[in-house]
Amino acid sequence: MVSGGCAWAGASPARGGDVPARPPLYADAPDVVRTFLVAAKRAEALHDPLARCLAYPDYPGNAWPKGLAEAYCHYLFDPSVTLAMVRQALDSHATDSLEARFRADLERHFVKDGFSEIIHRDFAVFDASQASGQLTQRWLEQAPHSAYALTARGIYFGHMGMKARGGAWAKDTPPENMQRMSEFMARAIDLFQQAIRIEPRLLDAYVGLEDVAKTDSRGELEEQAFASGMAIDPACKVLTGYHMVALTPRWGGSYPQMVAFANQLKAFLPERPLLALNTEWPLVDLADQVSSQVSYEKGLEVLKPVVLRTAHAGVLGDVAEWSDHVQPVDRWEQLMLLLEAGRFEQGSEEVARLRGRLLLLVAREPAWAQSSLAYAVNKEPGDAYAHYLLAASYWNAGDPARSEHDYVLAMDDASNRQDALYEVTRAMLQAKQPAKARRYVDRLNKEYPDDGPGWYLRASVLIAQGRNGEEVTAALRRFVATADRSDIRQAMQVREAERTLGQVDAFMKRMKAKP
Repeated sequence: MVSGGCAWAGASPARGGDVPARPPLYADAPDVVRTFLVAAKRAEALHDPLARCLAYPDYPGNAWPKGLAEAYCHYLFDPSVTLAMVRQALDSHATDSLEARFRADLERHFVKDGFSEIIHRDFAVFDASQASGQLTQRWLEQAPHSAYALTARGIYFGHMGMKARGGAWAKDTPPENMQRMSEFMARAIDLFQQAIRIEPRLLDAYVGLEDVAKTDSRGELEEQAFASGMAIDPACKVLTGYHMVALTPRWGGSYPQMVAFANQLKAFLPERPLLALNTEWPLVDLADQVSSQVSYEKGLEVLKPVVLRTAHAGVLGDVAEWSDHVQPVDRWEQLMLLLEAGRFEQGSEEVARLRGRLLLLVAREPAWAQSSLAYAVNKEPGDAYAHYLLAASYWNAGDPARSEHDYVLAMDDASNRQDALYEVTRAMLQAKQPAKARRYVDRLNKEYPDDGPGWYLRASVLIAQGRNGEEVTAALRRFVATADRSDIRQAMQVREAERTLGQVDAFMKRMKAKP
């Protein structure tokens, strides 16, 4: 139960675990956690994503390379190309301006002052979507000799190849899927090679070529693409990141190879701190294998120290999420990990939901929790528990009417239904909508007739509707009969109800005694 603790019509329904209706003080948090949360909340108030990221506190006790967090923020949130920008340029036949933007961002990759890897973010907008397919085709038609248009189209075909293949292991993938994948990959390879001939420094073409060659089991081409790219920039975050994945055991590599490559990259960390997102990957991959094949506890033993050496959002999120499977759990540390991960990326639906849950239940920050929970339900609309938490965050933040929609969606899951019915009834009472509260409490009492607090709540709803007669006393009698007297709060309410019922019975007795 995660709802707010407001009382209406003299009734405070008894449910365990209510979020206290008080300002969040983090009073029971260690000093280092409290300091982190105060700074994080201050950063969250900033609307500009880059300013927010830069203002965020670093994870306490870290030994990250100098400048890593700042570089990570700029990589993720500096202005980059969007599909809308591409569409606008194509609609106005202004491919020259689009070309100039990509060219300028590529140049930033090869300067010392003002260095940036934003060119990779420019190309990251292209995927297997219909919009990407249509726009890259139009771009190539308008600018057939553009290395950037060729690379964008190649990236699209690479994603289409993966989509055609599907996510199963090769042995479980139908031959026709593999054939279709190879056809897409062949088209991508041709486009990447054309782009490289036009602009030999275009690292995203080498990255794309290496990736599709790896996927299509073209080992020699994969090695050539990587070697050519490394000759241009041996410290490119994206190029080396793709190669690190290619060196994992599941792709035919080994951990000694990964470690050797990581050690090679560490020499560049003073100038290129973003490489710290790659240098720890041998342990990240090992931890993933250990967690799935042995236990989360053993996986955490490998992965947890890594968060002190890299700010990778996925690593931070995994450590927090895996901690849910290990006892005891330090919820404050878990929350700091999730917030630090969210500084850079919202993460998976599960990570966002867990972050929102801890903000709501541990930090008592319902308003702060809403962005994470809204993101979670947007990514997975069928997650009833996320809807339940989002509804509770609206209610506890003082917007009970807004909570109704998500409480209703939460009822689709039987494990949430009883609590959702109970809480939406209380929320509608607080929103001064007693007619709605009545509809929900009717359902609650019908479906869960042994739920004592539901009958106590019914009395509150009836009073709010101005019905103070036998219906109210009947609800109180059902409460007395079904209440859990081992619960201190319910026991107190039972005594109050019995006192009220005693007064009603005495009054009725006197009335009957009158001639």
